[in-house]
Formats: sequence, structure tokens, C-alpha cells
Amino acid sequence: MKKALAITLLAPLLGACAEGPSPLVPLDALVASPAIYDGKALRVEGTLAHWPSPPHSWLEAASGQRLELRPAPREPAGAFGVAEGRFVYDQQKGRRLENARFTQESPHAPTAR
Repeated sequence: MKKALAITLLAPLLGACAEGPSPLVPLDALVASPAIYDGKALRVEGTLAHWPSPPHSWLEAASGQRLELRPAPREPAGAFGVAEGRFVYDQQKGRRLENARFTQESPHAPTAR
């Protein structure tokens, strides 16, 4: 278990050395260690949700953890996909992806029941 957590936490740092797309980071890893990822470009998968007042959007993981997306994507709520952007963590304002781009793709989408 400790090895898996270490790999999860180090993967984005190692990925920064290689060219290509930003690393795909589990939302639960961002929650567990936000300081490690703060300011880094990364990708996160989850289900898109919107709230009208005040207007904002977020990705939600199966665990219930959330990550705000700025700007809010236009895709419909309930879409599963990947958001890419710069991760920002603020103790008072929470977790968010800035300059977020959301695409409906499903590298690890939950299976339909």
C-alpha cells in the first residue's frame, strides 16, 4: 500500500521530465497531498457537475471528492471525462484547476451496470 501511494505521488513529478501530455493524477491523490501538486499542469478524471448559484463547475470522483474547474466547461452535467489544467490549492478557497479544458474521454470510466 505504501509503495502504491509513493508511486501515485511521484508519478507526476517524474512525468514532468518527459515530453507529452500532462500526467493523469487521481483526485484522491490531490486531496491527500495537495502541496506536491500545487502549480503543476496535470489531468484529472471524473464526472462533471454544475451549480447555478453562484455559477461554478467541478469534477467529482467516485469517492465523492471534488475539484473546481475554471473556467466552467460547457459539456453537460453527468459527463465523464478528463480535465486538464494547472492545479491550485488554497486552504480557504479549496482545490481547483485553472485554465481547465474538459474532454469527454474515458480512460478509466466506470462500467455501466
